[in-house]
This record gives sequence, C-alpha cells and structure tokens, in this order.
Amino acid sequence: MKEIIYYDRVKKKEEEEKVYGLHFLELLYGKGVLSRLFSFFLRPFFAGVPLLSHLYGYIQKTRPVELKSNLSYKILRSILQNF
Repeated sequence: MKEIIYYDRVKKKEEEEKVYGLHFLELLYGKGVLSRLFSFFLRPFFAGVPLLSHLYGYIQKTRPVELKSNLSYKILRSILQNF
C-alpha cells in the first residue's frame, strides 16, 4: 500500500501516518493473488454479516470508551470556559 504522508504543524515536519490493521487491509484490498483470493471469500462475509457490526457497536458502547469520550469532553469544556 502507498504510504500516507502528512505535515505535522507542531513538529514542523512531514511524517508518515500510522495505519492500524495495515496487513489485514492489504490482505483484503491488495493486488496480489493471495489478496484477491482472500478478498473474494472474506469481503462478502465482513460486509454481509450484521453480527460484526453489532459487535463493533457494543465495543464502542462499553465503559472504557465512554470514559475516554467523557474525559475528552471535560477537557474541551474546561478549555472553552477558560478561553
């Protein structure tokens, strides 16, 4: 896969974006023979099975994710109040 380059304004230099699950993405969307074989069988499974979507939604609703978003909200609110 092609690397994603962005300009970091804080560090004032170009950096490469980290892509999580890169190997899995290359396996599903790559151009190799093995990638085509896996994508032919696995892509319809991931796209057509609502259980995976429900599982991801459940993970997003769990307590650690809620705490993280609440913490972000509190920090943003305090910054805006002090501004």
